[in-house]
Amino acid sequence: MIPKLPTFRILTTAMLVVACTLDAAEALPPLELRNWKGEEVVRLDAFAGKIVVLDFFAHWCVPCLPTSQALEKEVRAHYRESGGNPQGIPVEVVGINIDQSLPARTQFYIRKSGLAHVLDDKDGTLLKALGGKGIPFIAIVDGRRATSENQDWQLVSASTGFNGSDQVRTIIDGIGGQSRSIPDLPARGNPWPTVFFEKGQSQLLEASVETLQSAAVDLLDTSFRYRRSIQGGDIDLSFTRTVIDIAYQPPPAPYAYSVESPLSRSERMTSYQAGFQETGVDSVLLNASGGVYDGYADFRSVWIDERFRQINNTSLQYSNADPGGWNLATGARWEYLPTTGFAQFDLVYQFDVVSPGYEWQIGKGLVRGIDELETWAASLGFENVLTPQIRTLHQFSAIDTTARENRYSYQASMNYAAGEHWVWRPVFGLTKEDPNFTSTSFGLTIEYELDQDWALSLSGRHYDDTGEIEDVAVISSAAPPMDAFQVGAGIRWTGTDRAFRLQAGKYRTRYDEPGIGQVEYYHLYQDRDWLYIECSFSLNF
Repeated sequence: MIPKLPTFRILTTAMLVVACTLDAAEALPPLELRNWKGEEVVRLDAFAGKIVVLDFFAHWCVPCLPTSQALEKEVRAHYRESGGNPQGIPVEVVGINIDQSLPARTQFYIRKSGLAHVLDDKDGTLLKALGGKGIPFIAIVDGRRATSENQDWQLVSASTGFNGSDQVRTIIDGIGGQSRSIPDLPARGNPWPTVFFEKGQSQLLEASVETLQSAAVDLLDTSFRYRRSIQGGDIDLSFTRTVIDIAYQPPPAPYAYSVESPLSRSERMTSYQAGFQETGVDSVLLNASGGVYDGYADFRSVWIDERFRQINNTSLQYSNADPGGWNLATGARWEYLPTTGFAQFDLVYQFDVVSPGYEWQIGKGLVRGIDELETWAASLGFENVLTPQIRTLHQFSAIDTTARENRYSYQASMNYAAGEHWVWRPVFGLTKEDPNFTSTSFGLTIEYELDQDWALSLSGRHYDDTGEIEDVAVISSAAPPMDAFQVGAGIRWTGTDRAFRLQAGKYRTRYDEPGIGQVEYYHLYQDRDWLYIECSFSLNF
């Protein structure tokens, strides 16, 4: 993989909240709301004779956007094409905005979601009146008997969270039938693997290219991702192809062996990953994933393997490396505060076949080092929406790897909407491993939205560590202390159903002078200036 300063992503998994469907329709009080970005007062009788789906949202609510998109595409458009529900009653979807603090961000949300009708619920007054504890909040109102003179509106269903359009359509299809009772909700879905071939609610295709280039090392990552949302969850598949090119240089005299020579070497690594994430209204949702890879995971492994190959390939005890591995992971996401507080726990097992080291020992000859590693990793993260402008993430992890001490890490980030067009994203990381390894990182990304489509960004990140070697008098391929700095600029375009991002910058790595035991890898741990470019394109359909 392309080395970069330690980062972590803001978790944007769909929020999970308890849904409540009313046992019987209830009379709805008179409703008057202002039109979005206007002074016009809109009364509910503007939709008299229809079934109305009220979609409560806010621009900062992560799961609200896919909910609004699904309601527009799979509910409103569906009934418009079919001429109403099975009883011929027209159906309308109305977005209800509960946060008026940042109109430009709300406008971007409305455009991306495709909402045709949007009203303002100042301070969430109507949301509270309907018993809403969080968003997304979906209310289904029966107005087939209502007129401008007869305000006969019945609240049929109200639920916090979104469990798919099928559930909403099942309730709508039951309105106006022989029974006023709400039909049973659909089952969670068919058993795997037939569930994959069901009609998807939404799909995502994403392609990205990332390159990192320096004087002696060139790296190229090409990735493709496909995500399919189905009833009850999201299926996520990805493929990555990594190309590692190095210009190997033997260590300086007198540390180089006579058989060593400069050499250009190219390696390929291919990885496949698949995962499933539950979605719905439950407060706890599960996720699972697994993957395999074949090839060298980083340029350092290629460099070290090349040195051992040149020195030892004439020995009968030497054999060419065949690196690869696989992983399994499982986890759960718990919404401990409605809409605003989430905990994510993950447990990962990783098995790696690596390129081993070699050592000449008296009486034994050439001895091959460890070439199989097992890793267990556990992480616990807390994501909180503190205000409409501030979202935070704190993540703790512990890693246990063969022949190493346990490694413990803490990472934190914040997403701060500083104004109508500004977003600040600071990050911080700390890692400790006995006996004396410590690394710290901190960074900041500032994004400015030019308009509804285009945004510019500037980013900087610093990383430093104490090095991986314990005794510099012993020959070791471990890295000496390092200091790194990354700075870049980017541009992003976001359309209704597609997005494009381009980022470029400089990445600088500086190592301390190698100790006696590290001189044999002098050229591997040279100071380097890198050029990095990242480009990605995504399509939602």
